[in-house]
Amino acid sequence: MGIQASPKIWLLVLNWNGMYHLKYMLPSFLACDYDQHIHLLFVDACSTDESCDYAREIAGKKMEIHVLQDNLGWAGGNNAAIRYAVDNGAEYVVLLNNDMRFSPRWLSDSMSVFEDSPDAGVVGCKIFNDLAEFELAQIDYSMMHFEEANDIPGCCMIVPVEVFRKVGLIDEEYEFYAEEDDFEMRVKNAGYKLYCTNVPIWHFHDGSMRHFPEKKAYLAMRNAILFSRRYDPAFLTLAKTINILLCTTIKNWRKHTMTNRRYYAKNPVFNLRIFFRALSWNLKDARERGRRSPVTPSTL
Repeated sequence: MGIQASPKIWLLVLNWNGMYHLKYMLPSFLACDYDQHIHLLFVDACSTDESCDYAREIAGKKMEIHVLQDNLGWAGGNNAAIRYAVDNGAEYVVLLNNDMRFSPRWLSDSMSVFEDSPDAGVVGCKIFNDLAEFELAQIDYSMMHFEEANDIPGCCMIVPVEVFRKVGLIDEEYEFYAEEDDFEMRVKNAGYKLYCTNVPIWHFHDGSMRHFPEKKAYLAMRNAILFSRRYDPAFLTLAKTINILLCTTIKNWRKHTMTNRRYYAKNPVFNLRIFFRALSWNLKDARERGRRSPVTPSTL
């Protein structure tokens, strides 16, 4: 695929009630090195705080503000932003969360991957959740290198529009969690590769959803099972479902990964109710649409 000279790149920041995070995110984001062919788009999903006013105040004319009529979730909000960007000539789209800090050359260095690897379908950066580690990584960073990855975190994904045209947009059935995994699986199945650079970026993680632990746990459980049903052998889906069950009841079990911690909302009894609701949804969906539950992404 490669990259042409001065491609039109749209950076999309999806926001919902992110005032706390925008106070550190936007100054870092706007201070980066961006060329004139790069368009910054702030997409607000019906916030009830002062997010939009703050974004307008700090960004001025550097960034376009686009307010959605409804809160469509992570998948739906990004799809709306992608369509808007493509309708306005975007050739590359960068999906970003609103709870991040950036290295000054993060975009220019990451875009060079497309020059070296024409088969790149998604490019991401090295994500840090610890702020001190991120700051040390910034000091140590000098030259970009990259390697093929199995997955790219959805908080920062650089995607050529050509890829969206070929595999579709993000499947909105997920709403939150596992939607980027589903998209990236379709990208790989279409013959593209995922590449992760060593460019450091900091991510707060679950900036919006941490205020809704029950919904977060339910969607994380439901979608993990749904994704596994679509792409894994039956025995692996069963194993992953058992892992989720263990995460809801055994404290030490969930410490292994950030994903495991999402499954734990309150206490074992409360968590079990959420687990069986997520499992029930998948059993019903499997009866109605088959075990593989066909992917239904929107298209451009």
